[in-house]
Amino acid sequence: MADLKGGTDLRVGAVVGMRGNITTLVGIRPGFERDMEKDLGFHEGRLSQGYFILLLRQFLGLDDFKLAGYTYFSGGRLGPPADSADADRLREHLYDKVLQAHGLDGVRAFKDLALKGMAVTGRKRIAKIVPVTRHDDGLTPAEQYPPGRGVPQFELVRERKFLVAVEVTPAGRARTPAFEVDLKAQGYGGRKRLREYMEGA
Repeated sequence: MADLKGGTDLRVGAVVGMRGNITTLVGIRPGFERDMEKDLGFHEGRLSQGYFILLLRQFLGLDDFKLAGYTYFSGGRLGPPADSADADRLREHLYDKVLQAHGLDGVRAFKDLALKGMAVTGRKRIAKIVPVTRHDDGLTPAEQYPPGRGVPQFELVRERKFLVAVEVTPAGRARTPAFEVDLKAQGYGGRKRLREYMEGA
C-alpha cells in the first residue's frame, strides 16, 4: 500500500485533509504491527517507529476515489511491484483495467457498490495509516511496498477530511485525544477499548 511520505507532523485530535491510499478498519490492528505490515503491503519494520491512524470524517462521492482492489495489488496496480519507480508507474492500474473491460458505466456501478460497503463508523469505516518512517527513495517499490494479503484498498483522488485518531508509539502505546492504552501490558482489554473508540470516534 504505497502511502504518504511520513507522519511526523501529525497531531492526535487534529482534522486534516488527506488523499492517497485508504483502507478500512478491518485490516488495522494496533498491537499486531508485523501482521499489519504484511496485510497492508508495507515492508518489514515500516511501522516499528510508530504510526498514525486517521479516520474519515465525511462520506465519499463517486468521483472522490479510484478502485484499487485489494492490497495484493501493490499501489492498486496489476502484477508485482517493479525494481524502479519509473518502471512501477508503467504497471497497469486496476481502475484502467476495469474501465477497459466494463466502460465508464461499469466503473461507476462498481464504485457505487464499493460505496455501499463503506461507513463512517464501525469496523468497515474508511481509515488511513501514516507511518512515522518516511518513504525511502533509496528502496525500490518491490522492496518498500510488497503485495499485501488482500485487505480492501481504494485510492482517494480528492482531498477529504480525516481525524488523526490514534498515534501508536514505538513502545506500543496507543494515544488518543482522551486516553492512552499500553498495547502490550493491557492486552486484549486495552485493544478492545481502542477498537471501540476507533469504530465510534
